[in-house]
Amino acid sequence: MDTPIEYIDTDDALKELAERLIDEKIEELALDLEGEYNLHRYGMHLCLLQLFDGKRCYLVDPVAINDLSPFNLLLKSDIMIVMFSPHTDLLLLEHLFGYKAVNIFDTQTAARLCGHTQLALSRVIEAELGIQLNKSKRKQRANWCRRPIRPSLIEYAADDVLYLLDLKKVLLQKITDPVKLAELAEKNIEFEDVKFRVNSKPHLSIKNSGSLDHKGKIYLKHFFHARDKIAQKIDRSPHNVLWNESLITISQNVPKNRDEWKTLEGLNPRAIPLLEIFIRAKERADKAVKDAESRFASR
Repeated sequence: MDTPIEYIDTDDALKELAERLIDEKIEELALDLEGEYNLHRYGMHLCLLQLFDGKRCYLVDPVAINDLSPFNLLLKSDIMIVMFSPHTDLLLLEHLFGYKAVNIFDTQTAARLCGHTQLALSRVIEAELGIQLNKSKRKQRANWCRRPIRPSLIEYAADDVLYLLDLKKVLLQKITDPVKLAELAEKNIEFEDVKFRVNSKPHLSIKNSGSLDHKGKIYLKHFFHARDKIAQKIDRSPHNVLWNESLITISQNVPKNRDEWKTLEGLNPRAIPLLEIFIRAKERADKAVKDAESRFASR
């Protein structure tokens, strides 16, 4: 598709775009976003917004823009926001900015109701529109916070929205069963209430954490939060500070001295000057284990 792509990287340009789209009373707008989820940097970040109004693609750069509220006006307008599997994207917008869309159409749900079992965007678009997209995992996992964005990633990002409006139209023509239409409408409404919830025990989500005994889980909890603190300080993903596998290992066999800490497998060299955070966490865990053993002995 030979569609013009406009890069929006100033507050004024975003405000002008949002006002124009609302004034033109467009009925639908394709939306996708690229985010960072503790892969290259610490925490969650909105890296790029992709919009397509049926004529032109707009790539909005939230890294360069200070005020994203005009984009929120689009989400709250009467414009139908057409997305593909929007749950994660909506969680990010709600968590970081408190933004919620009020008129969503999920093309993945529509595809499922049409009988699709392979529900990746590229598979559905190829099956329904005969268009092959290059959706490599490498580009999906690229560092979208890095600027300037590579031309190949610009093309990748634009492809996520360029075909959504046509896809919606084709899929809706196939869904004639009133029961399925009602299910689609109900699912779309559910997306309006997406709410980010903090995991109260994130350390227990690590693979093999269930194999630890009670004592090991206490150490894991303290080491997990220490690693998170270091990750925040050096702006790296927690796994890039210390591998999850090593976190499980040291919860079973706690390092005895600084040299053992420094030689841990999977420890980022940038974390070595901050090892005191791990050592203090170990001391707190020692006390927590001792207190737990005393409570158990007194029963």
